[in-house]
Amino acid sequence: NWMADGGNRQVKAEKWLDEIRMAHTFTSLAYDIGIMIKQWTSLPAYAFDMGVRNFAKYEAKFWENPIDNATEKIATEYVQLRFKDGYTRDVAEGLKLEGGNSLQNYILSGLQTGMMLGKIGDITPVIMGGWAVKKHTYDQALKAGYSKQQAEAQSILAFEMATDRSQQAVDMKDLSSYSGGGSIAKLFTMYKTSPRQYYAVA
Repeated sequence: NWMADGGNRQVKAEKWLDEIRMAHTFTSLAYDIGIMIKQWTSLPAYAFDMGVRNFAKYEAKFWENPIDNATEKIATEYVQLRFKDGYTRDVAEGLKLEGGNSLQNYILSGLQTGMMLGKIGDITPVIMGGWAVKKHTYDQALKAGYSKQQAEAQSILAFEMATDRSQQAVDMKDLSSYSGGGSIAKLFTMYKTSPRQYYAVA
């Protein structure tokens, strides 16, 4: 694991390759409602952590009071940070870009705004599936004799770990060694975080 040394290694960055990658990211994802809908299909991946039966049971519980349950997850630091930063390595990098002049900043701002559909598509399964994992873990912890405080701590950890495993990777710790590499490696690993994570979980 290359993160074992704190991610301290040299990678070769090529500005023109990074610009091509960012341009492709924006043209492929910005203002695309299909991307938002596609992101919703990652919701069942949470079943890896709780089983299909429990997943179905707790998703049904979510819909018993969806507004309050969604509000609970939206209020968490994890969900707010993920929504702010973006849902993949390339989106996160694109959202941090700044133009060299006012015209570039104007164009870039428009493209970054266009990523909102994808961000909504990403965060929806995190809210719904994450709530189910958290609630399931909380209930199981109480049954095992833990206090409410201990159960809450366990359930938060379970939610965050399940999301890191089942949803697209954003943080460096969740990327493969190649995905966290230089410009060439990043170019050839665009949109590859989910297949890799599902393979690892399976």
